[in-house]
Amino acid sequence: MSMTLPIDEVAEPLRGFKFAEVRGARHPQVHPAGKFWRRAYDHRQPATAVCHRRGHAAPSVECTCGFHAVQDLHTLPDVTEHHDHMVVLEVELGSTVIEHEQGLRGEQQTVLAMRFPVACTRCRRPATHLQPGRVWRSVCGACTGRDAVSRADATALFGVEVSFTAQAPKQSQRVMETVRGFSMVALMLVCTLCATKVSPPPAFMALMGGLTSMTLGLGAATAAARLPRTRESLFILQSVTLFLSSMLLIAITP
Repeated sequence: MSMTLPIDEVAEPLRGFKFAEVRGARHPQVHPAGKFWRRAYDHRQPATAVCHRRGHAAPSVECTCGFHAVQDLHTLPDVTEHHDHMVVLEVELGSTVIEHEQGLRGEQQTVLAMRFPVACTRCRRPATHLQPGRVWRSVCGACTGRDAVSRADATALFGVEVSFTAQAPKQSQRVMETVRGFSMVALMLVCTLCATKVSPPPAFMALMGGLTSMTLGLGAATAAARLPRTRESLFILQSVTLFLSSMLLIAITP
């Protein structure tokens, strides 16, 4: 995030939102999500930011330290990669605050509420419970395990209000990546069509058909993938198959 406004000492705390993960079955901790590596912190009490890399007062203009948040909940998926199990924290930032193009960085933070995904992470039905584990997840009644806890019990456990709310990731990016994946399929079909013009041997056409089928399967997997990293990995595999097909086509072209 690049700074656009000066450091500001705020008289009243600023309300913000951020993605986080809740980890640990026995002793759950909040781990903030984001581009930069962050340490877990105790969400039950107000916290003061510390720069563990440089040791200066946080937040600093020349660093990325401090508690990050955005003021508009709808912009959150645009600035932080989203995963289905992530929680939206509603926070207040106080004392020294730096405002950026994409959000805020504050010196003091108080967690007000936790918003878990409204859909079960296993079957996508409406969630009714939380499933503890390495990462806490929203689950429906049919997918609950023996140690699942209700929303009310989670509120008592975490010491802040826990709710289930919709927090869909940025859809435009997913749509574009899906279109990109099927565009690769179209390019593969063009390569295969061009290969038929030079009367290649049957073994060559069988190989091209296999690569085309692989690209089509990768495109379908891209459309179904939930995580951006998964879609990116599938696109790389599609690029490799297209490159191999292009090299084969060049090799048989007179």
